[in-house]
Amino acid sequence: MAGAQGIPGRHGQRRGQSGGGQGAFHGVQSHGRGVVVVAQMGQHDLTGAVFRQSNGKGGGILVAGMNYGQGSSREHAALVPLYLGIRAVVAKSFARIHQANLINNGILPLTFQNEADYDRIAQGDTLSLPHVRETVESGSDTFVLHNDTKDEDYIVLMPLTARQQGCILYGGLLNYTRKSAKTE
Repeated sequence: MAGAQGIPGRHGQRRGQSGGGQGAFHGVQSHGRGVVVVAQMGQHDLTGAVFRQSNGKGGGILVAGMNYGQGSSREHAALVPLYLGIRAVVAKSFARIHQANLINNGILPLTFQNEADYDRIAQGDTLSLPHVRETVESGSDTFVLHNDTKDEDYIVLMPLTARQQGCILYGGLLNYTRKSAKTE
């Protein structure tokens, strides 16, 4: 992943950039890459070393199983992936409130179109979301998740409302609200 065009995060943004919002997907031209961390409820295979690797390289993609975020609907649960540099979560399914909180923090929650694709991804695989910014801007609900390690593509989905699109593009609800207030 060294030298790859990563998904820039809030901590690495530069003031005075022109163009769209200053959020998680600002400045992404072709694709974001991230080290995958596979998370399953009840298992503790989310190691600090993997998160440090993810955060240090401009962002990461977390891969999770069924009902990701269950029991963690509070805003703090979505802040931890943000703090750790996670820019997208791909899961079999999400707990409804947690999914909304991820969006409000500028983290893209995606679900597998084919749940069997979850089993094709291993911890440590490098994943990318080609044309992620363009896909969000276009309003499409279909994204391509590319496994760089295995050279495989998986279809992942996230239907977004216009407000949710803005939250993702500007790095969260606060940035989106600030930008919206300036244009009124």
